[in-house]
Amino acid sequence: MNTSGGPRMSRKSTMVIAALTMAVAAATGVQAIAGRAPMFPHEEHEGLFPLCTGCHVGIETGVSSEVFPDERSCLNCHDGVVEEAVAWAEPQSNPSNLSFSHTVHMERQQSAGEEWDCAGCHGEGSRPELMTVERASPEGCLTCHAHEAPAHLAEDRDCAACHTVLPEATGLTGEVIAAFPQPASHSEPDFQGSHGGLAVEEGSSCAFCHSQESCTRCHANGAALPTVRALATDARVAAIVSGTAPNYVEPSTHQDAGWSELHGQLAIEESVSCGNCHTESSCRECHTGVGPAALNTLPSVAEDDPRGVRVSVLAVHRPEFSGQHGAAAAVAAASCEGCHTSDTCTTCHNSPGGGFHPGNFLQMHGPESYGRESDCASCHSTEVFCRSCHVSTGMGPEGNLRVAFHSAQPGWLLGHGNAARQGLENCASCHRQVDCMQCHAAVGSWRINPHGPDFEADRLSTKNVSACNLCHRVGP
Repeated sequence: MNTSGGPRMSRKSTMVIAALTMAVAAATGVQAIAGRAPMFPHEEHEGLFPLCTGCHVGIETGVSSEVFPDERSCLNCHDGVVEEAVAWAEPQSNPSNLSFSHTVHMERQQSAGEEWDCAGCHGEGSRPELMTVERASPEGCLTCHAHEAPAHLAEDRDCAACHTVLPEATGLTGEVIAAFPQPASHSEPDFQGSHGGLAVEEGSSCAFCHSQESCTRCHANGAALPTVRALATDARVAAIVSGTAPNYVEPSTHQDAGWSELHGQLAIEESVSCGNCHTESSCRECHTGVGPAALNTLPSVAEDDPRGVRVSVLAVHRPEFSGQHGAAAAVAAASCEGCHTSDTCTTCHNSPGGGFHPGNFLQMHGPESYGRESDCASCHSTEVFCRSCHVSTGMGPEGNLRVAFHSAQPGWLLGHGNAARQGLENCASCHRQVDCMQCHAAVGSWRINPHGPDFEADRLSTKNVSACNLCHRVGP
């Protein structure tokens, strides 16, 4: 029987456009009712209400937001005088992420030239009699809206046809969300390592069960990933994953022979990919020096943050490298700085038995110490280390004109001015200013002018007269 007062249509026609309307359920505020709470005794009121819309006013047009009549409507008859007074409350919708809209469903049907009939969905079983009513069920929807995917949670499913995204299913508790069934693909052995590609391809499907917190539990770089940013945040999911340790799977590339030597170039080209598992601190386990610029693109987290794979110090060099690394260090020091600091070198080379220089270097180190490319100060203090040795061996200045260190070069004292002007910092490794003032001061010395012919004494004295006063008494 046509209980809506309108023309009857087939059950299949009634359901044909439901999938098109479910996606707008959030806008209507109506969700599918689950469970089997006590229903209104429709059969006892048969003949009293010829139309469904007599009680469910506006449900098909959206004029009224009420799905059920309230108790006051019952008092029109059940006033305790004419009819026995009753207490009835409308059934409550169980929390769900299913979606449906009567209004949009009907409008789509009518636009398609289909008839609309309440009993098409709410008729009890196959009985078309008046007031034989039951709640619509998802199983009933599937009689017309056949699921095109081979299974409910198959990869090619269309979640939006029946469900709202997780942030819009506000009635669901964290316990219900945590108990969501998983697609079969989530249990496959390689899912952990391959799910990123699926998320890029089907990110909209992820949003029905996951939020940003689902991803950032492991991915410290989640804020940099568009797929993760596309998901909403959800406090319920955040509570579920709180305290749950991240789970990482080692990619097959990391198991290749020589990976420790070869990973640098890949890290430069695809640092974002590295950031899926690694943080800056995890790379600093090995790259203790300056490190490559790619490290700066990785996310930075606290040391006790469980996200970011920590790595053991890798054996990058061959076992015999420690005895042969001198040449490599001399020509590619910048490469060494990717992992090592100066302390790495001095710890070994300053230890007893350590040797950075060849055996006879002490006798021939003079030219090396004068070379501007040499960096003696990386290991030695030129003021203390060099002077203490030269003085103890009688080859250092002692406050007089002895120049034992330069005695192998006759006439050195007479021609040392050129060397001093070209590299005074080298002189300072052994000599102090008072050594020079024995000859070059304007008072109490031989008063030998150290300045060249173009020296502008007046101009320089106006800039820093204190410097002039070390040898001259020109200031106040």
